[in-house]
Amino acid sequence: SCIEKNRRRITMVELNEEFSSISFNEKISNIRFVHLENEKLLTTASSLDEFPASFSLGVDIDLFNIKANYKYQIHVFFQGDGQLHDQLIHVSNVYIHEEEFIFSKNNYGITTGSFIFGLTPKKQGDYRITLKLVDAEYQKVLDEFHQYIYLYKR
Repeated sequence: SCIEKNRRRITMVELNEEFSSISFNEKISNIRFVHLENEKLLTTASSLDEFPASFSLGVDIDLFNIKANYKYQIHVFFQGDGQLHDQLIHVSNVYIHEEEFIFSKNNYGITTGSFIFGLTPKKQGDYRITLKLVDAEYQKVLDEFHQYIYLYKR
């Protein structure tokens, strides 16, 4: 019996300048979800009184190095376990004047904001909330954030 040895070729690849310079512009840097009925933070495992349910979440969001005086949107998607696609459930428009930035440099800055949206989970289970920072003019997704939660009955 003949055993054939596979030989693997390892190639060193030089990183080009485009790949090596990671962009720190137009990012979502921090998210906090607050259940508005009880003003408590939404945790990874959260209980509800009944299903199907309907409740409002407040979102506190930090945006990192966004352009001043530029139109963005934040798209909120919701997806449950077993659903093939996430559903767009909310859109917030974002337009920040440079003087409203916490810090700014070269027409980019850091800011905070908040908005409210509603969730309507049908049953107990796993869910994903996705926030996407979108260039409003070109409808290009610039960054996204995922929050995974388990909702159960009290």
